Amino acid sequence: MKALMYHYVRDFSNEAPFSRHKETLDFIKEISSLQKNGFYFENVSSAIDTYQEKSNPERVILLTFDDGLKDHLAVASSLNELGIKQGTFYIPILPYTRKSILPVHKAHLIASIHGGKSLGLLKKACNEIGVSIIDHSSFKEDNLRYKMQHLGYSSQEDFDDIKEFKRLVNYCGD
Repeated sequence: MKALMYHYVRDFSNEAPFSRHKETLDFIKEISSLQKNGFYFENVSSAIDTYQEKSNPERVILLTFDDGLKDHLAVASSLNELGIKQGTFYIPILPYTRKSILPVHKAHLIASIHGGKSLGLLKKACNEIGVSIIDHSSFKEDNLRYKMQHLGYSSQEDFDDIKEFKRLVNYCGD
């Protein structure tokens, strides 16, 4: 059994030239290719049943889509056109209950627009409003949390400035 997680599936936009996403057409080709090669898609419940029954669990793929973005409405439509009725869509409630964008999406949005300039812009903005950006690795109580976050960001395929920008926005401030 395999799981494929998608965050952003969309087409290129000049408004967000540095966006890190899967192009819609590439997504459709990828899923179609998996179908043609004998893989099939199940939801979590049916995949567990398949695994327990041992009926080709190596051919099962779980599709997951993170954060309930509007991209996923189009994804659901594309999957439906391919005859795939399964997929797990994780929808966070914080944006609805607090009526605010998640920090992770703030970071992605800014980085998709400004690319490698994002960290410099954050530092400049913090300087303008008198907010200090602190290296959280220097605080004993935050040290383990920082190391775990840093490990996650260090494994991303992105420029160091982008990774540090995302880490700061996601975990160290509003």
